[in-house]
Amino acid sequence: MSQKRYLKQGRINQLPELSEMDRINEEYEYLKKLCSDIRKLEQKKQSAQGLKNYIHIRLASIVEYQLKAVSVDIIDRFKIRPRDLLDNDEVTIHLDYLDNLTEGQITKGKVVATEYSFTNVYQIGLFFSYVNGVNKPSRKKKSFTRKSSAFDARPFFDWIQDLRHIPKEKDMFDYLDKILKKRIEIVHFLDDLDESADSIQKKVTRVRSFINLFYFATWINLSRNKKEMRKSLEHWIELKFRMSFEEFFKITDKHKVS
Repeated sequence: MSQKRYLKQGRINQLPELSEMDRINEEYEYLKKLCSDIRKLEQKKQSAQGLKNYIHIRLASIVEYQLKAVSVDIIDRFKIRPRDLLDNDEVTIHLDYLDNLTEGQITKGKVVATEYSFTNVYQIGLFFSYVNGVNKPSRKKKSFTRKSSAFDARPFFDWIQDLRHIPKEKDMFDYLDKILKKRIEIVHFLDDLDESADSIQKKVTRVRSFINLFYFATWINLSRNKKEMRKSLEHWIELKFRMSFEEFFKITDKHKVS
């Protein structure tokens, strides 16, 4: 039986553009500034709990916003087929939206991006695993389990960790998963964030670095066969991953699925 999805026009209209990266970077910097405000409050023996909670919630929102912009850009820039990214067979469009689709206002990237939840580490891992060819979608009906979903989503994070020579015990997947789940606990279960200002600031910096790595690694990988970009790719590989072009793709090829 084919699986059918419906085009979400409202969500498409809310998708950000990659041109908004300046604003996104400003948001990260603002969160780091708020960490200084936490220190000032605590020095005065005043509660900073509300501010800590806000920073964590906002950080998860920035991650989602940036990944939406990145995903649309990647799909449209590299002309990736939706079939290579979705495990369903159809996307149904209302006739009222057809003109927007044919006129280019709704791109393939925007359609696909609405099918992913970038506040969920499993969905993040699946999207980037599919895009980079370290996993591929299955159209066979199978029962969903948290364990199987994590298994499907991990290949991308394993690839990134190998590229950055991050030890297995420092699990990037689990790290990001805990941050995104903590947002849910704060928002829906009135939980509090019990971390110091220094810890929160380091987390903001680390998460920002991770999300940027996701984009750079993907952009480099998908540009591999563009000979005119070789020198540019070598530059960015050295800058972001501290390795040669050959080493980057030797590691990448070990993670590819046929």
